[in-house]
Parts: sequence; structure tokens; C-alpha cells
Amino acid sequence: MERPKFFSWEFLGEWVSSPYEAVTVLSKESRRLNSVPYELQENQRAKKTTQAMIKLINGEIKYNYDESGDRKKTRK
Repeated sequence: MERPKFFSWEFLGEWVSSPYEAVTVLSKESRRLNSVPYELQENQRAKKTTQAMIKLINGEIKYNYDESGDRKKTRK
């Protein structure tokens, strides 16, 4: 990798010449590390829904209603 400017340093694999550029590189890397693919999110959501339905069918989760009519979840 070649140095593009007179006063620059390497930060997370990219050459930067100011603290502002370093923050930009850091935030880009942070977004890359924290992003979860949408398909994986959907698979996890579907898995949780399926597990909750199985628990509901097996009687592990029961729904009770309080005086105001709001649903409260209770477990065995």
C-alpha cells in the first residue's frame, strides 16, 4: 500500500492524514463489524417465533389477562 500524502499514517489498513479521516475509517469499520445480514436477522426471528409457538402448544407458556384486559405472559 502506498502512502498518498506527505503527512499520513496507516490506521486499520487505510492511510489517513487527519484525525477526522481516522474517525471516518473507524466508524466504517465499526459498522462493518456490527452489521448482521438481513437474512440472518429474519432466520433468527423466525426461529424465536417457532420456539415460542412450540412452548405455547406444549403449555409451557400461558397467557393470563389482568383486570384491564391486557395480556400477561406467565411460565410454568
